[in-house]
Amino acid sequence: MATRRWLAVVVAAVVTVAACGGGDDSDDSDSGGSDEATASADIADLPPEDALQPGLLTIDDVPAGWAEVPDNGDQGDDSLCGIRMSHLLGLDEDELPRAEIQFAEDVDAGPSIGEQIGFVPEGRGDDALRLLQDAVADCEDDEFNGLDVSVSDLSFPSVGDESAAYRVHFEDPDSRQALDVDAVWARHGDLLVYLYAYDTVGNSTELLQSYAQPAVDKAAAALDGG
Repeated sequence: MATRRWLAVVVAAVVTVAACGGGDDSDDSDSGGSDEATASADIADLPPEDALQPGLLTIDDVPAGWAEVPDNGDQGDDSLCGIRMSHLLGLDEDELPRAEIQFAEDVDAGPSIGEQIGFVPEGRGDDALRLLQDAVADCEDDEFNGLDVSVSDLSFPSVGDESAAYRVHFEDPDSRQALDVDAVWARHGDLLVYLYAYDTVGNSTELLQSYAQPAVDKAAAALDGG
């Protein structure tokens, strides 16, 4: 069973690489000043966190006995394999507007499901998922806050307009404690929905499958007119 501190590192890793994760000091964009100004204007038009909240799963969507996991604010500045959606899209912004939630029956052992939703600038949804897949393909092994991390493709039904699913394996090189987190990125137009699941005593892939399409459908209906 994962300790709460160890698990916090794992959750931080999978959240920072999520659909609308923030940026750092690097600049992957080839755009000039006018393009950056346009991008900033596009981002300013995106729905803010409070407007995105209605698209999230709620406590009514999970089994009785589950509870919302408080946000401990431990995401930090690092990201798994250095992947940041804002950088993949060449945006000169710290982060894109997003809303997120996590539920668990037992936050240490699972089952647990987490979700993050947000929009990318108009017409960039297809780019976002393609660039993400390319970046993850280059991310075979990494180190995150002292944990060894490996990422592999996950066989998973298609969700939304298109989707990509992965298994992220975390292992403490000292204790050999390990945890697998299954994750899926799905898009509906320019709306991106990211879900992750872990269950140390059950099947995390089946858990993720049970929530993925309903989560996308709910977000799309609430935020994008279905």
